Amino acid sequence: MRHMFADNVPNEVSIDPFGMFCDHGLVTCRLLENVSQAITAKHLLRGWHCIDRTVLCYIPEGSPLCHRVLKDANVDDLIAKYMNV
Repeated sequence: MRHMFADNVPNEVSIDPFGMFCDHGLVTCRLLENVSQAITAKHLLRGWHCIDRTVLCYIPEGSPLCHRVLKDANVDDLIAKYMNV
């Protein structure tokens, strides 16, 4: 497997503490890499705290989804009603 930075040459190499050349020094560097444009997304927030919950409780009562279902009701028809309402 090829490493994604295999073709890059390190830039601005430094060793901390300065002047110490042993296996205990902290080596840092920069790799110059072309980075593509960041992906953005829209986020929809709903203001649930602004909803009148009393009114919201009455809305489903008038909906066809809250009507009585007959015993011989067709499942496909019920699903279609749900999707349409």
